[in-house]
Amino acid sequence: MKPHSHGKQQQQQPPPPNRGTLILCIFLATALLHCKYSEHTAPAPAAGAAAAGAAAAARRMLPTPVTLNSQNLASSAAAAADSCVTTTEYFPSEFELSWLGNVTRWQEDFCSAIDMPEQAAAVATWLNTLQQERETPAEEQHQLSYDPKVFSKYVTTSTCDGADSVETVTWIEPLAHGLRHPGALCGTTSKAAVMSRDYLLLAHSHEVAAAREASRQRCMKRTCQTIFMDLGATTYDDRDIAGQGWFVRSYERLGLAFDRLLLWEAKPLDPAKVYSKVPPELLHKYQYFNIPAHTDLSSPSHPVRILKQIAQPGDFVVFKLDIDHAESETAILQALLDDPEASDLVDEFFFEYHVTFGEMLRYWKSQADPAKSLADAFALFYELRQRGWRAHSWV
Repeated sequence: MKPHSHGKQQQQQPPPPNRGTLILCIFLATALLHCKYSEHTAPAPAAGAAAAGAAAAARRMLPTPVTLNSQNLASSAAAAADSCVTTTEYFPSEFELSWLGNVTRWQEDFCSAIDMPEQAAAVATWLNTLQQERETPAEEQHQLSYDPKVFSKYVTTSTCDGADSVETVTWIEPLAHGLRHPGALCGTTSKAAVMSRDYLLLAHSHEVAAAREASRQRCMKRTCQTIFMDLGATTYDDRDIAGQGWFVRSYERLGLAFDRLLLWEAKPLDPAKVYSKVPPELLHKYQYFNIPAHTDLSSPSHPVRILKQIAQPGDFVVFKLDIDHAESETAILQALLDDPEASDLVDEFFFEYHVTFGEMLRYWKSQADPAKSLADAFALFYELRQRGWRAHSWV
């Protein structure tokens, strides 16, 4: 749930930063921080070469960067009574910065790069913290702490009429390693390890509630909802750790039960098989589209059109995109990015980006885009996080 409002005028924004400049700043920030994670790597390329490489990588990226992290929440009679200005900034951790600054080199000898002692220490903190989170009841998770050298964060500041500014901080796993579980890709051929979700840090219910309260968000004519949109849904528990059931259980554990589930699957399936796996308590809020996710925005069933028809700014929207068809995924993601109203509705985003990355080719095979590298995937997810999306690399 991001504090945005349908049909309201967005504050005037400065021009979006040049992508080459943005990625160059990441390199410079890494150097200024003297980040310990790259102490034992080969010398970094000269500044001119780094800038040229960053600019070239940026030009290969699909989405046009747009800054959407400041909104004027003018009220309506049926919504909040106050006017609020909310700004969200994304701050990558030192660990993430080390990967953003070195991934172009590290992807060439990936297993050697992740074998550095500094990597092992950061990964241990990462995974141990998330294990502790899984063992903590939802009502106590606000007491958890996250190492700022490892975990990245969003800082949201809301200023409403007649009140002091309120700042909220939320944490997310770093963009690091192969954008999958850190133990999945080197020294193992276990598909279970490759499919593990134990590296993901999802939003918590207390964070969603705090954001709504700080921005004085209301939903018109109904209570605010938690909505799940799954493009590439298969069936409810077709794959226990990767299917719909994983999302339902994971968010419920964090205090966020879905109020609506909208799911698309292109492969023709027997309706009896689809619905036989759905828990009875979900049936009244479960909508299954056994058709391809359309990429033509004129189609009434286009997921982005449906998102705008059903969701409100006060809702918390989880959007998963993994239909294993690069052209369709690209078109749907671009439709989201090109439409500020739709983009503002997305809170948590999951996407498996099939790039040419040696450690994953045995799984992705022909799905891998020969024009994209692991560095391109890092750049994409970093830009999505800059938008305010809690963007995760899916499996």
